[in-house]
Amino acid sequence: MSGILGEKLGRYKRKYYLNILIRNSAIFTCGVLGIWIFFTLLEFNFSFGVSTRTIFFYLLTTSLLGLLIFGIVIPCLFLTGIRKPISDENAARNSLNQVRARARGGNAGVLPDVTASGNDLLDAIYLERRLEL
Repeated sequence: MSGILGEKLGRYKRKYYLNILIRNSAIFTCGVLGIWIFFTLLEFNFSFGVSTRTIFFYLLTTSLLGLLIFGIVIPCLFLTGIRKPISDENAARNSLNQVRARARGGNAGVLPDVTASGNDLLDAIYLERRLEL
């Protein structure tokens, strides 16, 4: 897809991955604070031995690394283009389904998701935009 529609899809994909990155950053921050407070309160109240503290340390480290990799690093790879982002057709289908949900007040039962592709997908996008306006 080229022209104006291609530019809009490019903007949509950047915004899509940026929103994922922002959401996951907030989840990562809350997760780090929550896990840290949980382990700190356990240690403060029960005064564990060295082996339990070692297990807590490794649990904390692996959970924080997992949150960091899956929540921050992978969306950054998609956003920078190092990893292959979603295709233009999938982005158009996602965008169209979001427009349809917004236009119908979030009621997903009114119309099913669009499964068209190619020119049929473009026609569906133009029709939905006209209905939205």
